[in-house]
Amino acid sequence: MGGALAGVAALDLYLRDPGTPTAGTLADVAAVAELVGEVLADDLAGEEDIVLGLPRSFRALPIVERHRVWLAVGHISGQRALTTSDALSLLRGAAFTLGLDLETTANRVLSGELVIPDLGGPPSS
Repeated sequence: MGGALAGVAALDLYLRDPGTPTAGTLADVAAVAELVGEVLADDLAGEEDIVLGLPRSFRALPIVERHRVWLAVGHISGQRALTTSDALSLLRGAAFTLGLDLETTANRVLSGELVIPDLGGPPSS
């Protein structure tokens, strides 16, 4: 997304048929995402979320922390070329191993304090 949400919010793109989207499709999606990001950022910066109709309580700390978990999942997924399910499993495994909650682990990943190790593929014989 664009505007103040660049690097913070994402727009998912689903294709009807498997394959790589065309360059034209990606350019169209980028243009729409830029505009959506700007409008959403303006609305979220206001006193109330007019377009989304979300109450202010949706910006409460537990919700913000869960959002950071998903940002960390996206970060790990992008770094390791993993599915989000696999990235979430790695994040959960790191949290368990370190004796931390998921939110603290996510914050450490996003701050660069914790790097999730590359576990590679299955062990070789």
